Amino acid sequence: MSIATARMPWRRVAGAIVIGGFIGACLRLGGVYPMRIASASMAPAVHTGDLVVVVDVPAPRRHTLARGDIVLFRYPFGSEGRAIKRIVAIPGDTVAARPMQLRVNGHEQEIAPVAGGGDGSVPEHVLPPD
Repeated sequence: MSIATARMPWRRVAGAIVIGGFIGACLRLGGVYPMRIASASMAPAVHTGDLVVVVDVPAPRRHTLARGDIVLFRYPFGSEGRAIKRIVAIPGDTVAARPMQLRVNGHEQEIAPVAGGGDGSVPEHVLPPD
């Protein structure tokens, strides 16, 4: 075996790392990146430790989000934390919540029990338009 042949696997590995890094950087610049889930708030759809692919949605396209979409967002007020939740209502919907009951536009929605927190009651409210 020649010396050039013995070095070849390392060149392939290095080439794969460079190409993978370039593709990853391009995806990240395009707003696509992986995120590991740190809580069980979306179980059974998404579990703690699951790896999800996040696609940034710029502000002008946020009106394309719909009921049932799963979104990842930063906590408000400058916190570093992030939350993953499912959209249950969109602007213009009427929403009311009571313990173990959610009504959107007068239709009861199926919900899962939530561990901890208050009783979950929210008076009926119409979400304002964008």
